[in-house]
Amino acid sequence: GKPWYTKFPPSVEIFAVSEPQVRSNTYLPMLRMVTDRLMDEYGGVGFEPMETFVALPGDGRISVKTTSSKSAKGSLPVFGVADQSEAMTNGNGGTNMMDTMLTNLSKQGGCLLETPNAYVREPSEYASQAQRTHEDMKAIAEGRSRKVRNDVLWDHREAPPETDMG
Repeated sequence: GKPWYTKFPPSVEIFAVSEPQVRSNTYLPMLRMVTDRLMDEYGGVGFEPMETFVALPGDGRISVKTTSSKSAKGSLPVFGVADQSEAMTNGNGGTNMMDTMLTNLSKQGGCLLETPNAYVREPSEYASQAQRTHEDMKAIAEGRSRKVRNDVLWDHREAPPETDMG
């Protein structure tokens, strides 16, 4: 048993369409958790929570990214968080960023947590990342796809179409 950070520098990347979005929805709450819990539980050794990133033991870091996929190409995260993927589209670079992140995560055997809100259904060429994921997983679950995704936990509840939203 060696500490996880002796194998490789851990990199966690949290991304969304804009920096204010990812900072307020994911990074700042996570920063409070790191400051309150991890610093106490691990004695603060190697943890340095800062305003724009968190330094981790072994030269690792938790950082914030936006949907500029070119700046993310080649990074080696072990964990990624895609916040509000219903807002990630072709037009704002979000779907390209997701493709880049999935490629980067696969290099380390990393994991991704996608946290969307409900999306507005669009034709496939304008679909958001959340819609892409939903349609892909639904097709697999219904047997309409040849893909096998045993590496995905899809936790989704959908109200019946006749539900009165009022």
